[in-house]
Amino acid sequence: MLQSAAARLAALLPGTSATFGPPRKAATTLASGDQASLTRHQLISARSSFRPVAELADPPLDRLMLQHHRAAIKEVFVAELPQGRYWGRFHGYIIDRNDTLLTDLSPTFTPAGKRHDALNQLKLPPLRELRGQVAVINTLYANNFHHWLLDTVPRFEWLRRAGWPWREIDHFIFPKKLLRHQLETLELLGLDPAKAICSHPGLHIRADLLLVPGPSEPGDSHWDYDYTPEGLRFVRDLFLTGNPHLAQKHPSRIIISRERAKSRRLVQAGRPNEALFALGFEKVLLEDYSLREQAAFFHQADCIVMPTGGNLANLVFCRPGTIVVELFSPNYTPNFTHALMAETNLRYYGLVAEKTSRPHPDARLGNEDIDIDPDRLVEVVRGALEKFKPSTA
Repeated sequence: MLQSAAARLAALLPGTSATFGPPRKAATTLASGDQASLTRHQLISARSSFRPVAELADPPLDRLMLQHHRAAIKEVFVAELPQGRYWGRFHGYIIDRNDTLLTDLSPTFTPAGKRHDALNQLKLPPLRELRGQVAVINTLYANNFHHWLLDTVPRFEWLRRAGWPWREIDHFIFPKKLLRHQLETLELLGLDPAKAICSHPGLHIRADLLLVPGPSEPGDSHWDYDYTPEGLRFVRDLFLTGNPHLAQKHPSRIIISRERAKSRRLVQAGRPNEALFALGFEKVLLEDYSLREQAAFFHQADCIVMPTGGNLANLVFCRPGTIVVELFSPNYTPNFTHALMAETNLRYYGLVAEKTSRPHPDARLGNEDIDIDPDRLVEVVRGALEKFKPSTA
């Protein structure tokens, strides 16, 4: 409370947050009202999206997945900010040349309706001037595999559509650490890793021109928003076009194992695995493969069984009609897959374990291992295989 009050007082003093205090103003890109500080390129308008009904969804998934309803798809835009600033707190805050915090480009953990976190800060990190064009790729949870692939990678396409070929951009701001799958993405895009700037709370830069795609994908609001068809298409094309691993034969029925993870593993996995092996399934540990190899596995599969987790982002590579059986513990039932279904045309089954397993010592609530009934799992999978013959398109 004292810091917030002091920050409010500092915001009334002359000067800007480039030297002390918080940003002096806050607005959305639409409400900023100063075209000299911001050019907003709208690429695709917001629209509604019809979510299909799942083949099966246990409670509490059934509340959404077994009912016809519409979700929203956000608009797609890119903001150009001459002398724009980027501050690496949390997932990146954007400030224009008039010291206005652009709230729709600055995701925060502040509860809805409360004062933005950035406005309660007494001092920002030392400012560094950076020549040239700087594109902000970092976004909400971009360090996570799922969010990187489906929320973050489409931002490259929005930059291109806004008239900024990647090779003409001098620097890109990425999450705090570039992991293997992110480096693979840069290689496919033909981007020099030397152009990468990794975000961190002490990063505070001002660029000649800051390029910031809007948060067009669901982010953490997958209950309300669907993925953009254009963004998913870009991801599919990027990893499937010219993919040499598609020339190899991969199993048509796969179990994605989390046995090396610290959470959400199958309890006594040998029992359900053995039962599925009898139906022609093969076990795959995705961490043994590159991102393009993972894309090939999912693209060639007719039926996929896997515990819920970030690797479900690979479902974007599936062919229409692929059967997907997602397994949950009772305390963690996200519906990221439902947000994908409208554009991927999956045959979806969501199975929730009836009881909570003893969590791994390192696991938080919601990351318990999944104690699924192997007999019911096999019954559902066998029924799905008998009912559907996935497309070969």
